[in-house]
Amino acid sequence: MLKRFRKTVIVVGSLVILNFSATIYLNVRFPNPEWDWETIDTSKIEFPKKFLWGAATSAYQIEGDLTNNNWFVWERTKQANGRDRIMRGEVAGKAANHYKLYKEDVKLIADFGLNAYRFSIEWSRIEPEEGKFDLKAIEHYRSLIRELKRRGVEPMITLHHFTDPLWFTAKGGFEKEENLKYWLRYANRMFSEYQSEVQYWSTFNEFNLYPLSGYLEGGFPPGKTDFLLSCEVTRNMLLGHIRTYESFKKASYTQKHQVGAIIAVLEARPFNRWFIMDWIAAYHEERFWMGAMLEFFQSGRYNISLPFKGSYSFNDTDGVRAMDFFGINYYTRTAAIFNPFKTPMFSRLQMSGFPKSDMGWAIYPEGLYYAVKRIAHIGVPMIITENGLADANDTQRVLFIRQHLYALSEVMKEGYDVRGYYFWSLLDNFEWLEGYDKRFGLYAVDYKTFKRTLREGSKEYQKVIKRFPGRGGS
Repeated sequence: MLKRFRKTVIVVGSLVILNFSATIYLNVRFPNPEWDWETIDTSKIEFPKKFLWGAATSAYQIEGDLTNNNWFVWERTKQANGRDRIMRGEVAGKAANHYKLYKEDVKLIADFGLNAYRFSIEWSRIEPEEGKFDLKAIEHYRSLIRELKRRGVEPMITLHHFTDPLWFTAKGGFEKEENLKYWLRYANRMFSEYQSEVQYWSTFNEFNLYPLSGYLEGGFPPGKTDFLLSCEVTRNMLLGHIRTYESFKKASYTQKHQVGAIIAVLEARPFNRWFIMDWIAAYHEERFWMGAMLEFFQSGRYNISLPFKGSYSFNDTDGVRAMDFFGINYYTRTAAIFNPFKTPMFSRLQMSGFPKSDMGWAIYPEGLYYAVKRIAHIGVPMIITENGLADANDTQRVLFIRQHLYALSEVMKEGYDVRGYYFWSLLDNFEWLEGYDKRFGLYAVDYKTFKRTLREGSKEYQKVIKRFPGRGGS
């Protein structure tokens, strides 16, 4: 009995020493990078004359009257427990009615002082039935593009922002590589229609989030929780991006077209910096969220594993730097925690000790600085394609803008090649699972009258643009 006790003490003591030694090393090697904002003068910023100052939106979140895609159906079904999928049972419906009010909104963009605007084309509106393109919808987006150009605003098109046509989902969507021919037909048609007027293109918005939310965590359509299937969807979307990039480059009659990839950047930190399992949790969370994808664009190798779920890998060297710019969507950072009583055992929590947006996300401006440094390893120019916060009372927007633009300025002073910054969002919008009460817009939207009102906090962004008036384009 005494020998067994001694062995137990030795084993436990060894584990404690190992944990302590490992976490000391990790804390020294990866310090907790928090800035003392009270001592920082956020007015000391610099931006180049040639810089894209923009705002971003997505079609489903603002256009209205979209009834032919997977999200329209998803909103109207229930969870397994009988609860609504969207908070308060809300549906996108008319959204901000942007499809009808786009000319008014373009005027707001120009009046604000922006020289760039990122928007998505709604595939289900363009191709409502397989192989049948809606010419009126094509002309609508052409009119939007020309209105932007007329007012000196550089358009950036995103071809896919979370929504799929119903006919495409009926075929299995991005679960099947064979379906990429439908995606390419749509993408190539859009490029042939608009390449003479649009320089900046992005394929998929956050193609790390689409498979994670829809196929592993199950919050987005189709609501599946299959690790290997989520990996297969990731692979197919990466292949779709590569083939689109190659196709556009061959079809382009000018070298000015810029085709980018966009991911959601999420830094995961250990919940307890003195517990080695939380460090391992942070590694797995960050690798699954974006690390494996970044490695793919650097080396052509995609390799991911999840404890008790499996592993997945593939190689395609055509993926190495298959973009002209890399789009960074940055909002927050999270804490990763190890919980042996949950599956998976690694999960994300919101960081404590930080101000929070209305989404409950920790506001961590210095994370933008570190995100740029992380993405820079790919070796292409970068654009901040989304950065913003939900702030219905407009009490945090000024400080958010000041601090994030300061962080961006600091990393650019160090020589990192960032070509533009797009605030999310131009307008209040339908915030997916959260519905309508999360207010991200530079302009507030009254959803009954569709009146737009510039928020006071948004004027901080205007001040910076007036101080550093950039030029869009090349």
